[in-house]
Amino acid sequence: MHAEAGGLVEAGLEGKCSIEGFVGGDHGWPRRMTVWLHVETVCFLANMVLCCNHFHAIISEPGMVKRTSQENSLCGVARPLDAIGDGWSLLLVRDAFDGLRRFGEFQKNLGLAKNILATRLRHLVAHGIFEIVPAPDGGSYQEYVLTEKGQALFPLLVALRQWGDAFFFEPGEAHAELVEKKSGHPLLPLQLRGQNGRVLRHADTTVRVPSGEATRARKKARV
Repeated sequence: MHAEAGGLVEAGLEGKCSIEGFVGGDHGWPRRMTVWLHVETVCFLANMVLCCNHFHAIISEPGMVKRTSQENSLCGVARPLDAIGDGWSLLLVRDAFDGLRRFGEFQKNLGLAKNILATRLRHLVAHGIFEIVPAPDGGSYQEYVLTEKGQALFPLLVALRQWGDAFFFEPGEAHAELVEKKSGHPLLPLQLRGQNGRVLRHADTTVRVPSGEATRARKKARV
């Protein structure tokens, strides 16, 4: 059937056959027209299948799978990932620290599709990192500004930037640099200090996990 249909289409297109060639017989035109419609339908359905397969491949990518919530985690690293665990969220926070406030400004700087950007902004507002405020000039648009919770992310971004500067650029490679506004001097590397002021490294610290009823209650909530 496929070969027959393909032959009819090929014959019909070869040399741009005239209409008289199709209607010369008493039954030629209806028969050819019917087959042509069948071929168009097959092509349409084939394209639909390809599109569906492409869509399935996209939503099946690991990055698109819904993340397990960490809202009941005892870890202060895991729990915030519900709010800022994807790369776009941190980039939006970074841009907000750089002075961007409007939807269009974020979109232009990051190149995000509107629907993705809107979802990320709603997510950050829901988690109390951004808040929506009226335009200062009384315009109809709204602005997204960092809350106190959002502004508290600044040391995290500085630490991430300094880590990126140290390990993701070749020696001497030009890159954006965070500097002190007044002096223009680069910031000193962040350091962790103990109660006595001594600089601490990983080996000097340990994670203390709570025990007892509180721990069991949280573990039960995660089941």
